[in-house]
Amino acid sequence: SKTMQVGFKYHELHAAGMLVCGIAVLFFSATIAKFLNITSFFLIYYCTAEMIFCIWLFNLKSQISLSVLMTRLSIGFAIYLGSIVILTLYGNNQAAQLTGYGIVFLVMGIHILIYKPIMRTFENQATELV
Repeated sequence: SKTMQVGFKYHELHAAGMLVCGIAVLFFSATIAKFLNITSFFLIYYCTAEMIFCIWLFNLKSQISLSVLMTRLSIGFAIYLGSIVILTLYGNNQAAQLTGYGIVFLVMGIHILIYKPIMRTFENQATELV
């Protein structure tokens, strides 16, 4: 079904981003500044993919909780905006960047923990629709 395809594409986007980020960190992050740049661009990519996923789900017009969708979209946009703010405001202060990105990763982790059961339920409903 189209609902399952959107879920698979979402996971493929995140997996590809994490793979590229991991390779970039492994081979190109010789200094803390390069590591922070790779991290900032990964977070921007990750949240862009999250927002694209929400738009895809909204376009399906199936059994989707609008409040959950808007919450995911809002959190994705907040992390996206936070990454850009950290990158621009704390460009020379590496300690502040590390702290900021640590907080952003905590928010992402909480976001994933909160919505993991909802996504599992959503995937089960999509399987039942087929």
